[in-house]
Amino acid sequence: MANYYIYKSSLGSVAAYQVSGTPQLKTDAPLAMPLVGDADVTSIDFNSVTNWIQITNNSLADVRIGFSANGTKPATAVANYFIVPSFTQTPKLPLKVRQIWTTSDTTILAKTISVVASLTSISSGSIESNWSGSVGVG
Repeated sequence: MANYYIYKSSLGSVAAYQVSGTPQLKTDAPLAMPLVGDADVTSIDFNSVTNWIQITNNSLADVRIGFSANGTKPATAVANYFIVPSFTQTPKLPLKVRQIWTTSDTTILAKTISVVASLTSISSGSIESNWSGSVGVG
Protein backbone atom coordinates (compact mmCIF):
# COMPACT_ATOMS: atom_id res chain seq x y z
CA MET A 1 0.00 0.00 0.00
CA ALA A 2 1.46 3.34 -1.07
CA ASN A 3 1.64 6.32 1.21
CA TYR A 4 0.91 9.50 -0.75
CA TYR A 5 1.25 11.89 2.17
CA ILE A 6 4.59 13.66 2.35
CA TYR A 7 5.13 15.37 5.69
CA LYS A 8 6.78 18.76 5.80
CA SER A 9 7.30 21.12 8.70
CA SER A 10 4.99 24.10 9.13
CA LEU A 11 4.77 27.07 11.50
CA GLY A 12 3.00 24.95 14.12
CA SER A 13 5.53 22.10 14.04
CA VAL A 14 6.91 22.00 17.58
CA ALA A 15 9.78 19.65 16.71
CA ALA A 16 11.18 22.16 14.19
CA TYR A 17 11.83 24.59 17.06
CA GLN A 18 13.15 21.99 19.53
CA VAL A 19 16.11 20.79 17.49
CA SER A 20 19.29 22.77 16.90
CA GLY A 21 18.89 25.14 13.99
CA THR A 22 21.02 25.79 10.96
CA PRO A 23 23.15 28.90 11.56
CA GLN A 24 22.94 31.89 9.27
CA LEU A 25 25.10 35.00 9.60
CA LYS A 26 24.44 38.26 7.77
CA THR A 27 25.93 41.75 7.87
CA ASP A 28 24.15 44.86 6.67
CA ALA A 29 26.75 47.54 6.01
CA PRO A 30 26.68 50.68 3.88
CA LEU A 31 28.46 50.66 0.55
CA ALA A 32 28.82 54.42 0.42
CA MET A 33 27.60 57.51 2.27
CA PRO A 34 24.49 57.14 4.46
CA LEU A 35 21.19 57.54 2.70
CA VAL A 36 18.47 59.86 3.91
CA GLY A 37 15.05 58.78 5.16
CA ASP A 38 13.32 55.74 3.68
CA ALA A 39 16.18 55.15 1.23
CA ASP A 40 18.19 53.70 4.15
CA VAL A 41 15.60 50.97 4.88
CA THR A 42 16.95 47.55 3.96
CA SER A 43 15.71 44.01 4.48
CA ILE A 44 17.66 41.04 5.72
CA ASP A 45 16.13 37.87 4.33
CA PHE A 46 16.56 34.44 5.88
CA ASN A 47 16.71 31.15 3.94
CA SER A 48 13.95 29.65 6.11
CA VAL A 49 11.86 30.59 9.15
CA THR A 50 13.97 31.53 12.15
CA ASN A 51 13.89 29.97 15.60
CA TRP A 52 15.76 32.92 17.09
CA ILE A 53 17.79 35.93 15.99
CA GLN A 54 20.46 38.05 17.66
CA ILE A 55 21.40 41.49 16.37
CA THR A 56 24.67 43.36 16.97
CA ASN A 57 24.84 47.06 16.18
CA ASN A 58 28.43 47.92 15.18
CA SER A 59 27.79 51.56 14.32
CA LEU A 60 27.69 54.99 15.92
CA ALA A 61 23.99 55.33 15.18
CA ASP A 62 21.11 53.62 16.94
CA VAL A 63 19.34 51.21 14.58
CA ARG A 64 15.58 50.63 14.23
CA ILE A 65 14.53 47.01 13.63
CA GLY A 66 11.08 46.12 12.33
CA PHE A 67 9.32 43.26 10.62
CA SER A 68 8.26 45.28 7.56
CA ALA A 69 9.45 48.42 5.78
CA ASN A 70 6.47 50.30 7.25
CA GLY A 71 7.38 49.02 10.69
CA THR A 72 10.71 50.88 10.73
CA LYS A 73 9.20 54.31 10.07
CA PRO A 74 9.40 56.85 12.90
CA ALA A 75 6.47 56.54 15.26
CA THR A 76 3.93 59.28 15.76
CA ALA A 77 1.85 57.59 18.46
CA VAL A 78 2.81 53.91 18.50
CA ALA A 79 6.20 52.46 17.55
CA ASN A 80 6.18 49.26 15.50
CA TYR A 81 9.92 48.73 15.83
CA PHE A 82 12.57 48.35 18.49
CA ILE A 83 15.88 50.15 18.76
CA VAL A 84 19.28 48.53 19.12
CA PRO A 85 21.53 51.22 20.62
CA SER A 86 24.94 51.83 19.10
CA PHE A 87 27.64 49.28 19.91
CA THR A 88 25.25 46.93 21.72
CA GLN A 89 23.80 43.47 21.11
CA THR A 90 20.33 42.11 21.70
CA PRO A 91 19.82 38.90 23.61
CA LYS A 92 18.67 35.89 21.57
CA LEU A 93 15.17 36.85 20.45
CA PRO A 94 12.87 33.83 19.98
CA LEU A 95 11.12 35.04 16.82
CA LYS A 96 9.74 33.13 13.86
CA VAL A 97 10.30 35.46 10.93
CA ARG A 98 11.51 35.20 7.35
CA GLN A 99 13.01 38.70 7.21
CA ILE A 100 13.73 41.78 9.27
CA TRP A 101 13.96 45.38 8.16
CA THR A 102 16.56 47.86 9.39
CA THR A 103 17.20 51.57 9.21
CA SER A 104 19.46 54.04 10.97
CA ASP A 105 17.73 56.09 13.66
CA THR A 106 19.44 59.19 12.25
CA THR A 107 20.00 60.57 8.76
CA ILE A 108 23.58 61.55 9.54
CA LEU A 109 25.28 58.29 10.48
CA ALA A 110 25.43 55.05 8.51
CA LYS A 111 24.41 51.74 10.09
CA THR A 112 26.38 48.51 10.29
CA ILE A 113 24.70 45.55 11.92
CA SER A 114 25.38 41.85 12.11
CA VAL A 115 22.66 39.26 12.55
CA VAL A 116 23.03 35.66 13.62
CA ALA A 117 19.99 33.44 13.27
CA SER A 118 19.04 29.88 14.05
CA LEU A 119 17.01 28.58 11.12
CA THR A 120 14.35 25.90 11.30
CA SER A 121 13.51 23.40 8.57
CA ILE A 122 10.32 25.38 7.86
CA SER A 123 10.15 27.01 4.43
CA SER A 124 10.14 30.81 4.50
CA GLY A 125 7.11 30.56 2.18
CA SER A 126 5.10 29.39 5.20
CA ILE A 127 4.90 33.04 6.25
CA GLU A 128 3.12 34.48 3.25
CA SER A 129 3.53 38.21 3.85
CA ASN A 130 5.90 38.38 6.84
CA TRP A 131 4.39 40.88 9.28
CA SER A 132 2.98 44.25 8.35
CA GLY A 133 3.68 47.48 10.22
CA SER A 134 0.12 48.58 9.47
CA VAL A 135 -1.33 45.92 11.79
CA GLY A 136 0.82 46.88 14.75
CA VAL A 137 3.32 44.04 14.52
CA GLY A 138 6.08 46.12 12.98
